Formats: sequence, structure tokens, C-alpha cells
Amino acid sequence: MLGRYWPIGGYAALQSWTRSNQGLAAKFRLAINQSLAYAQAHPDEIRDLLPAATRNVRLPIWTPVVDRDKLAQLARYTKEYDVISTLPNLALLVPSSVTGGKTLQATGADKFVTLRLDGKVIRSLKAGRYTFVVSDQSKTRAFKLTGPGVKKSTSLRGTGRSTWTVRLKRGAYVFSATGKPRLSQRIRVT
Repeated sequence: MLGRYWPIGGYAALQSWTRSNQGLAAKFRLAINQSLAYAQAHPDEIRDLLPAATRNVRLPIWTPVVDRDKLAQLARYTKEYDVISTLPNLALLVPSSVTGGKTLQATGADKFVTLRLDGKVIRSLKAGRYTFVVSDQSKTRAFKLTGPGVKKSTSLRGTGRSTWTVRLKRGAYVFSATGKPRLSQRIRVT
């Protein structure tokens, strides 16, 4: 699980250009974030753009959230394996104006629900932005995330992967499965 959900791409601009073109930079960031959300919500359209022989590949997770910890670890690995000679200044590369967050792995099946971060089951999180990658393995249950300002759900029919990028506020959230018996996992956000 530790090798999954690594950043695989991104966009960058020189600080001097960004300062001189603040309006254009903001519009570009908005357009990129909208395109990421669209790509994530329309996987069939994305697959249609691929060469026929590669349409069965597992698509990446497209999210506007940058996991700074994973990016720093990736930089350390590239230095350790001599891909780069010095570590980049991540504070300059990914400024605070870029939304940071984590990618959580949620699994829902007929007999259990789990929520993990880097493969470890979690019970609490800090408030902030998160991308939930939900693996819905049940044909008879819908999986829901509810709490302050959040109400997300998979479809009751079929299985598959859903991705939700949400801002979690302080309070209690529940990741649960519909049906009987009701399955749930409570997450405390501080």
C-alpha cells in the first residue's frame, strides 16, 4: 500500500511569471483543477482518448490536492537513487497557495468497511482537504461518508471506484454501508 497514490504529474510556473501574471495564473489553476475533477468523474471519456490497446489500464487518481509528505518522500528517493543531486525547495515548488491534503483509501464490502492512510487503518484525522478513493466491492450496498458539511455516497448498484475530494471540518464523520447489518467506521477530525 505504501507504493500507491504517489504524485505522477503536476504543473509549475516561475515565481517571476506568476507575480507578473497573477490573474492568468489563478485562471490556469482553476482550469487545471476543473479538468482534474472532470477527468476523475468521467473515466469512460478518458479511456476513449487512449489507444485501443491501453484502454484497460487502471487510470490514475486525478485530484487538486497535493500530498506534501509524499512529494517530499519522492524527492528523497530521487536523491537517494542519484536521479537528482540536491533536494528541491518544496516550499518554493509547492507554495501554501496550492491546496495540500492526503489521499485516503476507503473499502466497502458486504461484511466490512475500512478507511486507511498509507495502508494503516485510521480513526482520527486533522481538519483539511482529503481525497477519498473508495473501492466499492458490494453489489448490494452503497457506501457513504457523512459529517459536518459532507454527504457523499456510491451507487447502490454495481461495484467500482469512486473518488471524492472534500474538506473535513472538526467533528465526527462516519464512513458506512447501507443495509443490514449497518456497517460503519467513525472518524474523529480535530
